Amino acid sequence: MYDGEMTVLVLLVSLLTASVFACDACEKAQRSVVMYSIKQCTSCRSAKIYLNSKHIVYEEKDIQIDPQHLKEFKMLPVQSKTVPQIIVDGNVFGGWDQLKSLTAEEFDHLIYEVKDEQQITT
Repeated sequence: MYDGEMTVLVLLVSLLTASVFACDACEKAQRSVVMYSIKQCTSCRSAKIYLNSKHIVYEEKDIQIDPQHLKEFKMLPVQSKTVPQIIVDGNVFGGWDQLKSLTAEEFDHLIYEVKDEQQITT
């Protein structure tokens, strides 16, 4: 699949899911999400499509284009230096394999800040 086709696919998925998008996490604040990637990485594209389909705002850092992003990537506290690497609120989560294995509840807990009843009522 070419990048242009991938972009069209991502837009279509976003448009289709926007009309039926509903979740109990929508009222919660989204955590900061960063994804280190490279352009020709299939797993990176899959992770981006997945995050876009869930309407997750994230910063993509291509380590082949920006030397600063590569430097940051090399400093990540992980043994496996593969892409994508997804960082949530400054903590290394993992890659596409870890992301796709999450249940909906686990995904919401990872991505959204949980507010307890006391925080909501005070």
